[in-house]
Amino acid sequence: RINGRQVNKRFLVLPQGVEPSGLAVSSELNAIYWTDRSGPIGFRGRKIGRANLDGSGVNVNFLRLLVRGILASDIAVSPGGLYWTDHRGQRVGRANPDGSGVNPNFVPASQARTTLPSGIAVDGSHVYWGDMIGRIFAPGNSISRAKLDGSNVERQFIQNANRPWGVAVERAPLISATPGRINFGDRPVNTGPGGARATRVENVGNWPLQVFSTSLRGVDADQFAITGDGCSGQTLPPGATCTVDSTFNPTVPGGKRAKLNIESNSVERPNKRVRLLGVGTQAEVAISPTSKDFGDRRVGSGPSSAVDFTVSNNGAAPLAVGTVSLAGDDPNQFDITSDTCTGTSVAPGASCDIGVAFDPSTAGDLSASLRVPTNDPNVPVTTAGLEGRGITAAAAIAPRSADFGTVDVGKHGDSKTFTVTSVGEAPLDVTRVQLTGADAGQFSITGTDCNGATLLPGGTCEATVDFAPTVGG
Repeated sequence: RINGRQVNKRFLVLPQGVEPSGLAVSSELNAIYWTDRSGPIGFRGRKIGRANLDGSGVNVNFLRLLVRGILASDIAVSPGGLYWTDHRGQRVGRANPDGSGVNPNFVPASQARTTLPSGIAVDGSHVYWGDMIGRIFAPGNSISRAKLDGSNVERQFIQNANRPWGVAVERAPLISATPGRINFGDRPVNTGPGGARATRVENVGNWPLQVFSTSLRGVDADQFAITGDGCSGQTLPPGATCTVDSTFNPTVPGGKRAKLNIESNSVERPNKRVRLLGVGTQAEVAISPTSKDFGDRRVGSGPSSAVDFTVSNNGAAPLAVGTVSLAGDDPNQFDITSDTCTGTSVAPGASCDIGVAFDPSTAGDLSASLRVPTNDPNVPVTTAGLEGRGITAAAAIAPRSADFGTVDVGKHGDSKTFTVTSVGEAPLDVTRVQLTGADAGQFSITGTDCNGATLLPGGTCEATVDFAPTVGG
């Protein structure tokens, strides 16, 4: 075992004559591979064997390297291929994991430029081999590498390696997620998801990264959503990327937080987390004044001066205002004279105004309400109370009649004084006092203070009338 315990010296018993040299293990392929240096002189090192990880399925002739001049020594394996050093040919060979595609000149001697390639290792992007002795004009004691397709050979990739006999690399898939923190900012509640934000997932290691799943975690996970997932179930070669898109869709006001969890086979932080932040906001409507008593207003005198009602947004989200209207018992006794609110979106901290006037057409106590529908979830319709009293003017005259008695033609009788009293609730406007009837010419108004007068309720004025007949009867 990895901890050095439970040693099994006979885990894999090979047939007599087999001389295993290099050894490579692949958990991905469930296989053990070895180079076999047995064979007659001139034909040694031309075989690669294979067995399952449990020791079954031994095949000492898994791969026969039927090429002159080969002496396979060290071996390495990746999910994409088998690689071996060829001591005799001074080169690096390759084959597919199933034994096909043999290429003894994967890195030919002209490029490997080594006398004794010693040790070999492979990661997700390169194959590495040691140069224990070196050649004339080409110092040894170094480690070289090439890409997995055999290109970009880097001689002496590592120098002064002190005659490397073996080479090993850490096969480490490493996950990176950027950005590591996404702040979606403010979002009105119950308005659907905002714009998606992308998280870029990258394999920054040297071995394939398997992304198993993505999920949302945390106390407010239900306030966020994964809207696009190009990572789950993917295997990313070193340097490859994929993307996860997430959105903020608050249904409750206040600060919200969650974590985007990305589960993978990364050797560090296999559960990579990206912090998600956002604030659910909502509109908060207020109206001022909340009520208005217009007092007394004479019926038929036209609308009163308008009173402005201010609708304010005290919340943190835009306030959408619907159609403003009048409702209640007597809505037709009031008028909306101006309106900057209907159909508008009022920004946080801003306001709009509605003008209302009282225009009674009937007498008595009158009332209505100003209705302002909005998207405030707590107060879908805010109202302001409207009150007023319609009043009318009325006049009384006393005495109701007067008898001037018998007066000689051409003479004047005693004058009579008539009192006009305002008996209504509204001021009485007296335009003119005049005499009417068939014999109006036999009488005359000798004095009055009523013409053009405005009499407050209870107020009076007088008119004096004289009888001076010009004909008998």
